[in-house]
Amino acid sequence: MNDIMNAQVFGSDHQKCRFTGLPLEQGSGALSVDEQAIANLGKLEFNLAELKQRRKDHADKEWSEIARGHTMLADHSKIAADNISARQSSVYSMAEQDRLVQNLKRQSVALAAEHEALVEQIAVVRVKLREEGILQKYGESAASSWRGQIRDRGFAA
Repeated sequence: MNDIMNAQVFGSDHQKCRFTGLPLEQGSGALSVDEQAIANLGKLEFNLAELKQRRKDHADKEWSEIARGHTMLADHSKIAADNISARQSSVYSMAEQDRLVQNLKRQSVALAAEHEALVEQIAVVRVKLREEGILQKYGESAASSWRGQIRDRGFAA
């Protein structure tokens, strides 16, 4: 969430979690700062599970389009050599399909980089929370609502 939306949701004087950089709730009923850090860890884990699902869906689409390209190539080889316009149309279609597959591959690389960055951020936050004794003091119950959403949406954790 960007800073403008954070200001609208959490107030213009919102504080950020020192571990995750996510905004902290304020006022009565808000969890302690340390418990919110644990909840933010749960949110990061939810984001990771959501990203894993997006990567899986993207990979399925990529493989489907690769298979479609192979089918197009097989169909192209069946076109008679003297049917120039059909062969030319087929070549243009295969070129467009190849561009689509290349774009999907580039997107896969970007998703993989995003995944690695998020995994690293979660690991760093978890280590910091352990080092400061926050996880030992509060446990991980503050993150349970996010973990419930992971389970409820059928994401692989």
